[in-house]
Amino acid sequence: MLNRNAPRVAALLAPACLVATLAFVPAAMLLAQDAKQPRRDQVAGAKKDANLTSQLDEPIRLAQKAREKFRTIQDYSCMLVKRERVGGQMLPMEFIQMKTRNRPFGIYMKWQQPYDGREAIFAEGQYSGKLMVHSTGVEKVVGGTVALDPRGEMAMENSRHAITEAGLGNLIEQLNTRWEAERRLGQSQAEIRDNAKVDNRVCWCVKMVHPNDPRHYTYYRARVFFDKETSLPIRFEAYDWPRRGGAADGDLVEEYTYRDLKFNVSLSSADFSTDNPKYNFGRL
Repeated sequence: MLNRNAPRVAALLAPACLVATLAFVPAAMLLAQDAKQPRRDQVAGAKKDANLTSQLDEPIRLAQKAREKFRTIQDYSCMLVKRERVGGQMLPMEFIQMKTRNRPFGIYMKWQQPYDGREAIFAEGQYSGKLMVHSTGVEKVVGGTVALDPRGEMAMENSRHAITEAGLGNLIEQLNTRWEAERRLGQSQAEIRDNAKVDNRVCWCVKMVHPNDPRHYTYYRARVFFDKETSLPIRFEAYDWPRRGGAADGDLVEEYTYRDLKFNVSLSSADFSTDNPKYNFGRL
């Protein structure tokens, strides 16, 4: 059952309409949807530091290597673990089974915790560009499957990023674009730690610290973990500028971890269809 005119129900379902990132999606998974690309003429009084410029060389090399690796990947599945601060409130940690197809872009999500059983699908060229989502229990009985604008107010009510920005590919492109821009400015401090661990996977950890200019930089600092085996960024963290009463290094804004990644798993159009008999769209 498709209910296209159910704003009350859609508001109940809004926690299911994430993501990032990349991304980091999401983001991180993802870098922020409204991330501002700093320009030389925007940062008043900023002075380019040659040493800081060179600090970006290795992070950019890692991001470029991740891009090259990702070009060999057609699709993948994983467990996405995410947490975001929205409206000043840190939302619960979410565990989401995810399938992603890179071209054309498609993503399927099924929540494990805390919204057990919720599902969402977005696929380019399908469903008139809408995000298809359903909840469980009474909410599903009342609302069924709801079609939402992926960037609309209801879909974004409890998420920092639109689902169209989710996934490793979007995160990798944002890292490449952002770090190249920051290298030109020469104001970001970069530090790389060897043999960092994410779920017992050995990683390079890139820590980026930005100047005290929240008008032109989205985060105060960020950490990106590149898996040494796959060359891909499997964890992204971002922190706000320090404030009185908060953490000395800034409060967490968002974090995304990609667990149990499996690549080139031969996903089909059925994996991004609400008619898939293994899914629960339209059924009580």
